[in-house]
Amino acid sequence: MSACFLRRVLPSQLKAAFQFGKRRADTRFWLKDRQASSTKISPIVSRFHVLTFVPRSSTVATSKASSLWTFSISLVLLCGGLALSNSYTSIWPFGDPKIVKIHDESFADELQNPEILQTMTEQIPTGHVGNLTLEEEAKLKEFWGALFKLFGVADSPEERQPTPPTSPSDTASDPKKPKRKLGLFGKKDGNAEEHGVKSSDVEDKYGQTKEFYDALSTHTPERLRIAFWSMVKQDHPDALLLRFLRARKWDVNRAMIMLISALHWRAKAINLEEKIMKVGDAGALEGTKSSDPAIKKDSEDFMNLLRLGESFIHGKDKAGRPVCYIRVRLHKAGIHSEAALENYTVYLIETSRLLLEKPAETAALIFDMTDFSLANMDYAPVKFMIKCFEANYPESLGVILVHKAPWIFSGIWTVIKGWLDPVVAAKVHFTKTAEDLEAYVSRSQLIKEMGGDNPYTYKYIEPEVGENSRQEDTKAMETLISKRFQYAAEFQLATKSWISTNGASAMAESAELMKTRNNIASQLHDNYWYLDPFVRARSLYDRLGAIPRREAKKATSSRADSLKTHISEKRSFEIVTTRQILVDSDGDEVD
Repeated sequence: MSACFLRRVLPSQLKAAFQFGKRRADTRFWLKDRQASSTKISPIVSRFHVLTFVPRSSTVATSKASSLWTFSISLVLLCGGLALSNSYTSIWPFGDPKIVKIHDESFADELQNPEILQTMTEQIPTGHVGNLTLEEEAKLKEFWGALFKLFGVADSPEERQPTPPTSPSDTASDPKKPKRKLGLFGKKDGNAEEHGVKSSDVEDKYGQTKEFYDALSTHTPERLRIAFWSMVKQDHPDALLLRFLRARKWDVNRAMIMLISALHWRAKAINLEEKIMKVGDAGALEGTKSSDPAIKKDSEDFMNLLRLGESFIHGKDKAGRPVCYIRVRLHKAGIHSEAALENYTVYLIETSRLLLEKPAETAALIFDMTDFSLANMDYAPVKFMIKCFEANYPESLGVILVHKAPWIFSGIWTVIKGWLDPVVAAKVHFTKTAEDLEAYVSRSQLIKEMGGDNPYTYKYIEPEVGENSRQEDTKAMETLISKRFQYAAEFQLATKSWISTNGASAMAESAELMKTRNNIASQLHDNYWYLDPFVRARSLYDRLGAIPRREAKKATSSRADSLKTHISEKRSFEIVTTRQILVDSDGDEVD
């Protein structure tokens, strides 16, 4: 039987070997028939008559059996081979790429027809503001409660308003004053574990537990509170907390450690607001004239990165996410200082936050690997970028597309993939053609350089004289900051009341309090756009109109429903559209 199968399936040039196997099989069946008839045969006769004296009935049975087995096994091998071929083709990144199929037919239709996204009602993903399960809402309440304890406002009968700092980023302790060693909630030499925050017993990839305790010993509770509201910017405060909860799989303890370590990194490690965002490219341009060699070098490198356009943001993908293009071929290892590369990376990430429009909360990255060589590979910036997104900007990446990766990148990808969190690694997709990219970015939004129809080409626009003049108006800035912390205090009070509502009987009250919180969050959103010119230097994207000026905004018709009405119109960055003109709480426009 096996011989017949091999004879039918395998190549004919092995005929001699298969004939020998067939003889053995035929002999076995022939001897069995002869034994059944009680006829004794000598070994010589058996071998001689093996082909000529096989009974016809045995030959027919053998042929039928072998044919059945041949057909069955061949069918199994064929189906299995096709399945394995399909599986390995979709996994192998440098073969013929297979775009992941979208199982949700309605969403697939929206991706194929981007105009649907322009008229669709807001679809909020689960685990985000406006779409929380009861369990997720309970975790959010628990997180807020723990955060209030850390800020030292948990038991306050009324929210005290702090003396506003000269800027919302003024969070570092005064080096001239002795630092108080504070526990988690302001108790001297306190132990955080005694107050419900335990050291993480899981792998601490970036040493965030240590940074958490460093933050508690470096900053007062009030300074941490100021740092938090500075980090919120134009976002809903709940949205910020939910990012950390989702990143830590709704473990409040781990989310708290992650959030505080991120605040510590922003305020102390890089002083993000004061040294990067408030200075901007205009400050870097001024720094190129510095007599300090280190400052001069970092400033020149920062400006070179902007002018070169290694990375830039343009357009939206089919999910409404800002698209950041990274042209890897333009990067040369060792040319730019490490400080300049890190500042440039953070600067671009923070700028992209201002380009997010509801319901999108993440960005899309496209690594253009065209003409990539080993001279372009620089592991240090890659590791820093990974740490930024995983430790300090959680839940900020929607999709990562690696386009036209050459074969030499396969070994590099093996190394990089080992650094990535599995959740982040799952967002990486390899593409080879413009058609592959169109599964994520419509052709009208995809730039021509990548095979799309969008005529945009990157060209850096130098800073304009006087574009940051509002930063000199400290009185107006302090007024806006004071109003911001007034809104923050109101939000904290409303949140405390919301936290205290539990059970089915309090659902109506909880919903009303949530509406109040959303109204205040809308006021915080509006306040930030007033404050923005005073605390952030204008960028290329302000000059292009991608981040419209405050004067280009329209009045908010209903603060109560503002979160549901912030649905962006899909547009290209070269088309300047109007946004809402913000008004203060009295209904008067702020100059």
